[in-house]
Amino acid sequence: MSRRGNTMPTPDDYQAMAEECFRRAQQAQDSERHGYLELARTWLEAESKLECGPGILALPSWRWR
Repeated sequence: MSRRGNTMPTPDDYQAMAEECFRRAQQAQDSERHGYLELARTWLEAESKLECGPGILALPSWRWR
């Protein structure tokens, strides 16, 4: 994600960051995996809040395999 200026992240930006965390979790050692998964969850929650508003957690349209 490369930006110029002070623009707000989009839901797609948050989705991309979560996907990167999932990729890293797959490759991480057991001791690191939980941290990556928690961070991915945080990015997905931020995405959901942008799309649906606070207090509503939307399920992602993709499935993690």
